[in-house]
Amino acid sequence: MPELHFLDLSDTKIRILPSSLFKLSKLKVLLLRNCICLEKLPPEIGELKKMEVLDLSGTELYDLPADISQPDHMKRMHLSFYGPDDESEYEHLPYQLVSPGFLSEIKGIESLSISVHPEDH
Repeated sequence: MPELHFLDLSDTKIRILPSSLFKLSKLKVLLLRNCICLEKLPPEIGELKKMEVLDLSGTELYDLPADISQPDHMKRMHLSFYGPDDESEYEHLPYQLVSPGFLSEIKGIESLSISVHPEDH
């Protein structure tokens, strides 16, 4: 599917993104809304250079790769972060959810939404 521009995997139980996804060089829109089993994005997400929209609303991410800000054409990004249910699991999570320069690196962004659980650290 080398010509694929739009991929909607929303409301699936996907746990990891397949490596074949990162070969979709013309992909512009990736929707992963409410994929509650998806906890982490691989660094290869930055290989999707044409991506304009990344929607991770309703996911339970706990880590975001630094390469997320690499796509030059990114216009809209929606992120959701949720910590673990068990307080003791916080020690296994990264100290920062996004890299320190994340906001300054995403040039051309028009819409950015970041949701966090109000009781998380």
